[in-house]
Amino acid sequence: MIQYSVLPRTWTRVGLFFCMIMIASPQTLAQKVNRTDEAREIVENILSTHPAGATLKLSESWRTAAETFTRSANELDEPDYLVSLIRLLATLNDGHSTVPIGLTLNDGKFPQRLPVRLRAFDDGVYVIAAKDEALPLLGGRIQSVGTFTFAEVMDRFAAVWPGDNIAWAQHDAGLLGLPALLAGLDIIETEDSDVELVVMLENGRTQSAVLHPRRDATVDRQPIDRESYQIEKWSAEVGEPNYLRYIVAARAVYVRLNQIQDTPGQSISELTDTLAETLATEDVQRIIIDLRLNTGGDNTLMERFRRIVAASPLNRPGGIVVMIGPQTFSAAVNVATRFERDTYAIFVGGPSGAGPNHYGDAILFRGSATNLPYIVSTLRWQDSTPFDQRKWILPDAAVPTVFADWLAGLDPALDIALSDDLEAPDR
Repeated sequence: MIQYSVLPRTWTRVGLFFCMIMIASPQTLAQKVNRTDEAREIVENILSTHPAGATLKLSESWRTAAETFTRSANELDEPDYLVSLIRLLATLNDGHSTVPIGLTLNDGKFPQRLPVRLRAFDDGVYVIAAKDEALPLLGGRIQSVGTFTFAEVMDRFAAVWPGDNIAWAQHDAGLLGLPALLAGLDIIETEDSDVELVVMLENGRTQSAVLHPRRDATVDRQPIDRESYQIEKWSAEVGEPNYLRYIVAARAVYVRLNQIQDTPGQSISELTDTLAETLATEDVQRIIIDLRLNTGGDNTLMERFRRIVAASPLNRPGGIVVMIGPQTFSAAVNVATRFERDTYAIFVGGPSGAGPNHYGDAILFRGSATNLPYIVSTLRWQDSTPFDQRKWILPDAAVPTVFADWLAGLDPALDIALSDDLEAPDR
């Protein structure tokens, strides 16, 4: 039932790309190693660990992919081998079975970076921080990388990136600032190669710059100047990733859930107590549960919260709003699915990063020759019917997240969630 497993062998599903970056390893890929045996071990670990392992053994396409990975393992340079492993894991169609890039980078295996920070929006991928030669690109939408249009780059990335759906690949598109990935995708020759980025600026003018990969590229990058969202201002006031705020004018309770886990300042149980007290003492006509930035945690922690909401007078058309997006993943999708299943909740935002039924509870492995980390799911979670094959939860009210709104601090999804005109879906 629980989305946490016992450390150190197993890992929680929250923030798999970020929560493990504190672990370091002295081994690097600087020397040439024999990877053939490692590749065979990786294949066997996938087959013996993943819940779909028995089915994979019977799949001709899987066997072909595994044989290709094993046969080429010792012939590839480091970035190509990295992407080859990522590509193999992508055949599982499971965002929890992947290469944890944060841990890989912290190991020092791929130290080169570009002096930009990229972020994906529904209207493109933008440069949101830069330094040195990249500063003229700040605020621009990427048009091309080297000789490739950015659409071609995204096609290559999405084809190999492990995930339940394309929204998860979009969410992680910021990783394309990593030269090793660009080299492994054959966008640039090596991770040391200079790369020309061309962007479209707000005034419609194109701007190009040749960027030089280096180890200190992320140090002192200049972020773009922007106005904070209202919810970011509330978060700064509270100082907690999870919080509740009663909005008097709208007679609404807004619950920000960035993590499905207890934090040093507040447990989920304490947040639930606050919710129960607010529902009992205030004139509440709507609850808004914001899961847009929630990549997971322990899905059992939210059960009392969910039952209180489901049993309240708010469980009626228009009374419950759940906000989701591509970063809504793992245990956060479990929570969203249970609200979809058991309440009249209206969903606002973008498609979730995983489907209602998905794999999870991944455990960590390391390559025996390269020490490359990779994680493989161990459980199948089914919070919807066994026949539900959806790759995501789609919102009832779709609200694109666009760069201009982010820059101006506008949050139209929250405005819609608070609106008196919000219509309940016919389901």
